[in-house]
Amino acid sequence: MVGSQWTNREQKAYLELQFSEFLKQQLQGTLTGFWDTVSLEFLKRWPEINVQYPDQSKHPNLTEGEKELLGEAVSRRKQMLGNRAKGTRVHTEVEIFSKMSYDSAIRGQIQEKIDSGLLVTRNEKLLAVRETTKAAYEAAPSKIKSLCKAKAAEEQNSKASVVLPGAQATEQPTNAQYAKALEECIGPISQFLDAVRQLTGWEWTVIGGGPDPHLGGMLNVAWYGNL
Repeated sequence: MVGSQWTNREQKAYLELQFSEFLKQQLQGTLTGFWDTVSLEFLKRWPEINVQYPDQSKHPNLTEGEKELLGEAVSRRKQMLGNRAKGTRVHTEVEIFSKMSYDSAIRGQIQEKIDSGLLVTRNEKLLAVRETTKAAYEAAPSKIKSLCKAKAAEEQNSKASVVLPGAQATEQPTNAQYAKALEECIGPISQFLDAVRQLTGWEWTVIGGGPDPHLGGMLNVAWYGNL
């Protein structure tokens, strides 16, 4: 979620504070509004005009060309903020349900409406698919819902790992890298568990174990949770 090349320390810290809400909005499929809010606050704290034109005395007298360049810079900045989520988006429970049950529970209803002339335009069809899928999911057995929720949580847990520093999968981390990762992983784990707790009302605990680089490779166990 957080860039390291175009953000300074304060900006990176601000974006990292949004991670818990990012996870929650991601699970709910409402990231568009989330990024709008984050972008607005980011640009309020660090106006792009100060980046492009450090001499603030010139701000009231920018030329039309300079204003146009500033507008392009703001657009790029917003795009950079939104791209922090690239590769980390997860499917919602309803989207997972759609992948599993579209042919059996949804396609027939949509095709029937199309054949009867109730759905004509592309937007009408897309809206009908969303509404029908949501209704079908809400009417699905609890066992199916639980499976969709589990798959969404599993995907979220996997994608959340992109915020953790570490070596490439093809490289063997050093003891120093292991030690650093163990120290820094608590923050993302805490934020993830807090987001899931807010969504489910459950308390969660993560337990891990393995060779401890601080103890010369001796086995150790650690746990973290909101119990």
